[in-house]
Amino acid sequence: MPRLRSQKLCRARWIGTLLCGALLGAIPSGADEAPLAASANKRGQRDIQVLSTKLLLRAQHHIQKYEGFLPFGGALKQDGGIRMVVGEKPRNKEEISQIAAGVATGLRDIARQGTVDAVCLVVLVDTTPPGGTKPIDAIWLRTEHVTGLSASVFYPYFENADGTIAIQNPHTVAEPLEFFLPATVPQAEITP
Repeated sequence: MPRLRSQKLCRARWIGTLLCGALLGAIPSGADEAPLAASANKRGQRDIQVLSTKLLLRAQHHIQKYEGFLPFGGALKQDGGIRMVVGEKPRNKEEISQIAAGVATGLRDIARQGTVDAVCLVVLVDTTPPGGTKPIDAIWLRTEHVTGLSASVFYPYFENADGTIAIQNPHTVAEPLEFFLPATVPQAEITP
């Protein structure tokens, strides 16, 4: 069955919903949470959802068209635009981890400039999902927001018989800050 434009939009909304739900699991919550922190979390979730949805769709497209992609990243600028970060084409497979490290360094440098609100590193990985026994292919999104929200979201995927890529429900791991150093995060907005 041909993909219609409306199906693509629905898929984008579905991925965004998956991402938002995955990020909610990585955010600490409690009755004593300050209203400012809750507001910062909502802003962080929204910004990361916008950035990650676009990058996840790009990754899915590259897997379907080229059977993979090199590590890349993006940063959500304060004006809502996205700044892409890519590495150079490797000479051999061993250089792919160096490319991922280079893209991460680029994202870290951009985050420290204070002109972006969110960053996301995107890498193809093998991961064993919770409760699983063997590694599966996944798209890893290492996301971070200036308000202190930080998580790794793993999207397992497989290829359907018709060649389309099906992304499964993600699993999320809360992460310490890596791109936005604690000194650059407004202290009043950090969730306890």
